[in-house]
Formats: sequence, C-alpha cells, structure tokens
Amino acid sequence: MLIVKRMETDEEVRGKAYVHWRSWQEAYAGIVDARFLDEWTLGKCERIAYRFPDGVLIAKDGERVVGFAACGEYRGEDLRDAGEVFAIYVLADHWGQGVGFRLMREALAALGRYPRVAVRVLKQNERAIRFYERNGFRFDGSEETLQLGSPVIEARMVFERDGRTDASDPAIPPLRAARTAAEPMTADIRYLTERALWETENLIACVPDALWDRRYDGIPVWKYLYHTLYSMDRWFIDPGDPAYTDPPFHTKRLADLNAVPEDGETLSRELLDAYLLRIGSKLRAYLDTLSDSMLAEHPGGCSFSRLRLIMGQHRHWHRHMGIVYGFLIRDTGRWPYVLNMTGAYPDGPMPHYYDAP
Repeated sequence: MLIVKRMETDEEVRGKAYVHWRSWQEAYAGIVDARFLDEWTLGKCERIAYRFPDGVLIAKDGERVVGFAACGEYRGEDLRDAGEVFAIYVLADHWGQGVGFRLMREALAALGRYPRVAVRVLKQNERAIRFYERNGFRFDGSEETLQLGSPVIEARMVFERDGRTDASDPAIPPLRAARTAAEPMTADIRYLTERALWETENLIACVPDALWDRRYDGIPVWKYLYHTLYSMDRWFIDPGDPAYTDPPFHTKRLADLNAVPEDGETLSRELLDAYLLRIGSKLRAYLDTLSDSMLAEHPGGCSFSRLRLIMGQHRHWHRHMGIVYGFLIRDTGRWPYVLNMTGAYPDGPMPHYYDAP
C-alpha cells in the first residue's frame, strides 16, 4: 500500500537519496549532458539528503521509498509570499500510478499558507511540464540558463491558489486549487478537457507518416485533424470574440470538410502539434478563470451559454477524434490509447497504444 509521509528514519533518508540519484538517470537521459549525469553519483545524493532533511515528503510502497518531494519557502527575492516545490521525483517503475500526484497534493497542502507556489523545470523536459500543467502550474516567463555539462534552460512555473491560503485546507487536488467541492462543474470540465487534450496529442502522434496524407472520402487525415483543432480554437470560448485571430497558415476552406484539397496540399505534423499546444494553453487559461456561476453566462452577447459552447465542442471534438481512430484501427490494426474517465496517464514518449509496440 502506498503512503506519503515525512522523511524520518536513516533508512528513509538513504531511500530518498537512491530515488534522487536513480530518477536523474531515468528522467534526464537525452536532456542533460551524459558526462554530468555520470558525475551525479549516489554518494552525492546521500550527502544532499542528510544535509537538507527539512520539508521532505516521501512516498513508500511497503517498506520501499519510491518517490519524494522537497518543499519550503521560495528561494529568491523575485516572487513575494510564495512557497516552492524544490524537487519531486518518482522511480520509473512507479510512473503512471498516481504517486507524483499524491506527492504534489501533500506538498501543496504543506505549503498551504502561501498564496502561490513555484517549481522550476527544464524546458526540454516535456513529461515534467505536462505533469505540472495537470497540477495547475503555469509558466510565468521567468527563465535562466544552467550549466549541467552543457547549457540548458530552466523555466519557472507558478501555481496560484485563487485566494485559498488557509493551511488547514485539505490536500489540493490536481488541476488547481479552485477545483473543489464548491465548484464541482468547472472542476469536472477542467479535468475532462485536460484528458481530451492529452488524447488529441496522442492521436496525432499515432498517425503513421504513410497515412498522414491518405484520403478517406476524398479528405486526407491531416484535414480531419485540423478541422477538429480549428473548431476547438474558434468555438470553445466565444465564437464572436472580436479579438480572435485565425492561425497564420489558415485559409478560408482549409478547415471545411466539404472542400476537397488540391493534390499536394497538406499541413505538416509539426504545424498541427504546435497549433494544438497553442490551443491547449488558451483553453487552460480560460478554464482557470471560470466558476460554476459563470457557466450560464453568454459571452460577448453570444446566443449560446458558456456551458453549451464547452459541451458542444467536447461533442464535436470527440466525434471527429473517433472518426480518425476508426481510420487508424482499420488500416494499422492498432488501437490508440484513450484515458477514459479515470485511466492513468501513460509514461514515456507518445504515441501510446493499447497493444504493446
């Protein structure tokens, strides 16, 4: 059984040190210079563990330490009245089992008196960035270059409690402090939207290069995907927003599934990946501002309420993803992975399938 507790015994200190050392080898391979990783020894991690025992939470599976989080007051003068999660690591054989989320909830609870909490993350560490985003952290623009054998960029992400600063609050659930029993509808919307964004990213990764331009009923796969993304971008928030701008590559008929593209016309995978990333940031920022009472509002005089716009886009979104799933299953024999309501986020790089690679 998994438990999360304060680090106390000598055995737990050594266990935390092992997780620290091993996780660097597992998480930073290909990101941090191999020579630096070779110098990141177990002995060095043991010295850190014994020297800085305060504020360390450990996750134990039976008697084995499988993860830890270290937290305390923010280090630095550029962010006032803030806490910080200095480090959070989980052994690779326990990825995807909710250990990181448990540790983060407990760390945020331990830092409950601070209205904001910061973390620092290497910008190449996409897996860690997705984890922090699912827990409500957002980039705030602060960056610095570190020398870890070679230069790497470290960025700051910040979690805002939306006014909740009472240290007696229970552990904060993933996807922001506002997701409480007081706002159950917006909490569910955020939760399901985050999962749908992951499924969309994975679906795009699952399309083989050989099928990217293959046509089904005259329409290539990339256009089905772009139609889905463009609708999310245009309709999820406020279709009448005068400040809305189309992506720079958009043309009038590009997202129209009734318009058969010319031979050779295409959008690259990289372009759609970047567009999805932009949409995800936009939707998260919007949903972070919503409360249950706002769902009945009609944004900008729109004839649809915020709730109907969101539900309509989820309907459209999943309908068209399902169409592409069907194409892939028929022509590759493989089933792209979906999270459903409670499934764990898989570890490792996309694509993910139900069957083994």
